[in-house]
Amino acid sequence: MMRAKVSHLWLFKAVSEGIDAQESGAILTKLFFKFITFMITVAPCKHGLGCFSQRTIEAGKPITMMLGRRITSNYRSHPSFGVDAYYDNMLQVGESSYLILKDPVQRLNHSCDPNAGIRNNRLIALRRIAPSEEICFDYSTTVDEGGSWQMPCRCAALNCRGIIRDFIFLEEELQQHYLELGIVMPYIVRKYYSVTAVPQVVYAT
Repeated sequence: MMRAKVSHLWLFKAVSEGIDAQESGAILTKLFFKFITFMITVAPCKHGLGCFSQRTIEAGKPITMMLGRRITSNYRSHPSFGVDAYYDNMLQVGESSYLILKDPVQRLNHSCDPNAGIRNNRLIALRRIAPSEEICFDYSTTVDEGGSWQMPCRCAALNCRGIIRDFIFLEEELQQHYLELGIVMPYIVRKYYSVTAVPQVVYAT
């Protein structure tokens, strides 16, 4: 029991302080899946399945890490994965780099009024999230496909845009809001905003 407590405390420190996945290696991944069940659960929702909070999560607190198998460039025809089936579960982390997300994070749904966002490989609460509340982020904060990708939005938020597209197509005011929150993928910031100080994030696989 004491060993389990120490493991969970170590992992919480790793998630909270953003310990590099390469430094943590397999230990972090193993402990992560033990810890994550204390934070979120997968359950039915209006879109099929979604991620829901297991407990109150205060604004600014880490929720989980974004884990998945990394692929690059010609993802639509990648011979190892048959990724057409995974396309809508992929997270874009570079101009030609993607993660095929693992459960439970592949069940995260989009919202035009998100209560979470991705910062430094971690999903962060943007406001207080109540127990049993669905956790969603704005997919557009991660996407830059040159206008070649879009999907209908059925989030039903009051500010629903009706369609999910590249970050650059968002209204300037919303772009600025997300940039100030620090939840826009660093590769997008570097490409469009000439910001050289954005850290190079290493995504766990």
